[in-house]
Amino acid sequence: MNASSPLYGSDFASAWRSLNLGKLNGDASATLVAIETTKSPNGQVIVPFIRSVRDLLKAFSAPALPGLKLYLFGGYTTTMDVQDLLYALVPYDIIAVVVLVLITVAFSFQSVGLGLRLIATIAMSLCWSFGLSVLVYQPGPAQDFFALSTPTILASSGMYWLIPVMSFSILVGLAMDYDIFLLSRVREFRLLGWSDRASVCLAVDATGGVITAAGLIMCVSFCGLLIPKTVVLNQYGFTLFIGVAFDTFVIRPVIVPAIIAILGSVSSRQLNWYPSVMPPQLLTDEEEDHALAAGCMAPQELAALRAALEAGDAAAGKARDDAAAAKAGGEAVRDGGVAFRDPAQADVSGEAKAMLVIK
Repeated sequence: MNASSPLYGSDFASAWRSLNLGKLNGDASATLVAIETTKSPNGQVIVPFIRSVRDLLKAFSAPALPGLKLYLFGGYTTTMDVQDLLYALVPYDIIAVVVLVLITVAFSFQSVGLGLRLIATIAMSLCWSFGLSVLVYQPGPAQDFFALSTPTILASSGMYWLIPVMSFSILVGLAMDYDIFLLSRVREFRLLGWSDRASVCLAVDATGGVITAAGLIMCVSFCGLLIPKTVVLNQYGFTLFIGVAFDTFVIRPVIVPAIIAILGSVSSRQLNWYPSVMPPQLLTDEEEDHALAAGCMAPQELAALRAALEAGDAAAGKARDDAAAAKAGGEAVRDGGVAFRDPAQADVSGEAKAMLVIK
């Protein structure tokens, strides 16, 4: 660039000026150098190359060359920078979701145990959703198997990096919505005096149709994203479909009732509702089984009926005892403080006919 330089007129300098003069800024303090790669510069495959080149540029920009600044941009570099920045924020997003779930459930149901259980089941649903999506859309034997019915998935070289971030909040919201809808009814039945096991059975019976219908509607809606041949849309629709379907047909009717029933039976500390205290169970487990089979929804009525029957049995038994005592008093022959009843008149058999009544 310096006309006074002896190399200014060389063939190399002339060729360099013809190629790069249009890529210099006004004061010739910055230039643009194009790099040709053997791999596609707009895909995930170029990421290792970008990272290695940036490491080399950082080394050239060491303190030994304080005035030199080198940057690499273009192609997939912008996407990779956004990806790194976004995934660096994902842990904070997860922590915020966990804290909000605990706070919401703790204030709504006065229970920390239900919040921890809800986080566990949501994590289970997310694992199944993301795991099956990777299994189907990442190259391998599973993708080859599913390609027999859907050949378009062979165009996928792996999960698009934005799919987990986009679908995370939606899946958490839907799973939490269905779960809280069920838990609201469980708490209502528990406050009536049912046990945890009976409460969750009644709640599933009461909410099963509504939650299942809502889940089916969402599944059908997300299946619409599987119709286009765009791989990213297919991955997004499949991830949401698996998450909603698994939560609707496995988590809500099977896993959640099982956990609530187990925690309600293994401990007397009411782990499902800790630290709040629920009313005592009004019926025995056997009586609850009969009540559930008969379709009874109010344990107070059964408990009152049982108390009335027990009181009636006690009154009848007392009347029988009084009648027997009066009859025995008429037949007794007194001798001091001891009364001997005629063995021949006693309504017993064998050796018991010599009965002694101490007064």
